[in-house]
Amino acid sequence: FVLGIGGLAEEVTVTGEAPTVEVTTTRVATFISNEEIDNLPSQGRNQLSLMQLVPGLTPNLAPGGFNSGEYNANGRDRGSNLFMLDGMSNQQARHGGSLGGITRMSLDTMAEFQVLTHQYGAEYGGSSGVVVNAISRSGTNSFSGRTFYYLQDDKLNAVEHFAKVAGQENPDSGSKVFGASFGGPLVRNRAFFFVNYERNIYDQAVSLTFPPEAAPLATAYTATAKSRTHNTFLRADYQVAQN
Repeated sequence: FVLGIGGLAEEVTVTGEAPTVEVTTTRVATFISNEEIDNLPSQGRNQLSLMQLVPGLTPNLAPGGFNSGEYNANGRDRGSNLFMLDGMSNQQARHGGSLGGITRMSLDTMAEFQVLTHQYGAEYGGSSGVVVNAISRSGTNSFSGRTFYYLQDDKLNAVEHFAKVAGQENPDSGSKVFGASFGGPLVRNRAFFFVNYERNIYDQAVSLTFPPEAAPLATAYTATAKSRTHNTFLRADYQVAQN
């Protein structure tokens, strides 16, 4: 028997499609998912520090404090911002959106949030800056929880230059943030709960230097500004029917 050489054929198919253009909405938005909130580093565990990832935003965060920091979107002032929590307004009446909303949410209570920078719909009337839609965590049919502890110590910082020249040490500074969260079902497929507690201990170093001519009205000194806060969050959900 003789085996002949068979034919050798090779076929390459290249398919190209034009990207679909989103024609149903004109808004420019960035979505921060639960996975990003859990895994990306955040400055001072600020609740909205991940907004720095959004193009067009200029942040002015306050690490070591309980405030949310301030943001300017596309040249607009911070008082034009709008903050929402679970579909409800979370706005400070006197200061607009400059303080990041009335309710201070910790990172562990946020499930996700959406940031709209411009060209959003009419439902966000009264705002011309950034719009933040924050969604809180809720319980599920499974019990789950976590504990956390974050430490930043002044022993890891170099001595401030002018304090070193004056022969002084850095004042006490740093932050301790610890707490726990827990959630689960009250009635399976019907009622759920989620609770979170966070303790914030902030020591912020203050070092001021004045020229000798300013004495005795103003003299150089170092001190520590202390802040002690508790943050408690509780959410309960009830599903009336499958529909």
